[in-house]
Amino acid sequence: MTTSWAPDEISSPKFERMREDYYQHLDLDPFQVTQDEGKFTLADYQTEFLDAQGLDADQLESIETQFIDELYGTSEGQTIVDGKNVEHSQGEWQSTYFDDQGAIAQGTDDSIWGLDLRRTMLDEDGETIVASDPEYYEHLTRGEVDWASYQNDPKYVEAFDRIADDLNDGDRVELSDLTSDKYTDSQKADFIRKANLEMSDPWHSGKGKKNEHEVWEGMVDKDKIFRDKENNLFIDGEQQQTLLDLYNSPDGRLTVNSPKEQDPIKERRVIGRPNIPGITWTPTGKGWDKPSLKNPAKLRLPGNIPKSWVNKTPTNPPAPKGGTKE
Repeated sequence: MTTSWAPDEISSPKFERMREDYYQHLDLDPFQVTQDEGKFTLADYQTEFLDAQGLDADQLESIETQFIDELYGTSEGQTIVDGKNVEHSQGEWQSTYFDDQGAIAQGTDDSIWGLDLRRTMLDEDGETIVASDPEYYEHLTRGEVDWASYQNDPKYVEAFDRIADDLNDGDRVELSDLTSDKYTDSQKADFIRKANLEMSDPWHSGKGKKNEHEVWEGMVDKDKIFRDKENNLFIDGEQQQTLLDLYNSPDGRLTVNSPKEQDPIKERRVIGRPNIPGITWTPTGKGWDKPSLKNPAKLRLPGNIPKSWVNKTPTNPPAPKGGTKE
């Protein structure tokens, strides 16, 4: 049965996401681009570190475009097909073979690439890399991440206070975790990017509104069916038994008699030969009887086959008719 929802129902709280539901299930594409005036561009929160470098507008655009070309195989950010800028969307461009020179299509990209993550911008000798250095672009887009720089930044302290419980399946993520081995660099990058998103576009109850297929009549009510901190399951306020509980309870066990408690067999049923019409049985002396037909069918030979051939191999069979003899 298909359930249709009225517009006022879709705008009701059951269609709204909780912050935890939103951020935990948000599959954030760190390299998502949009088509803007004939070329791909990144969102402001995706270029936060680049924008803080004190570069002029032309330099900023040049580096962003170079990074997009590297990722998507575009030309100056444009989606060129047969010499023409067709202004494809990201999905349309990635469905063609024209992006095959891009790092994403080739699978050589890394989740900690980007113009949003803060980099140490230090070379092997600990010297600061500046815009005039040849390796500036490399360090800007994929250099060592300066995780420690986020820990005491008031913006990130505030953002993590709001979303830290919603980033990792209910386990609170602390800013201090960024400098530990508790999470992978890919996970840390995802935490920072969601914090950046929260700062640029704060969450609200209607953000990422659920689609109709995510809500149905009779769906689980979290107020009625839930698990507590000890992972006990409750339904309508009543704790449910686990398999171990059932096994250890009388309801979960079968009563089986011990060998001495079994009732003795009083009478055994004698199984004889089946009575089948037309069948006779001959004892073999081996514990079984051999069945045979009382009136077996007699073989009737066609008229053109001599009786002398019965059970014998013919020595001079007649030549087949209608053919030619070779």
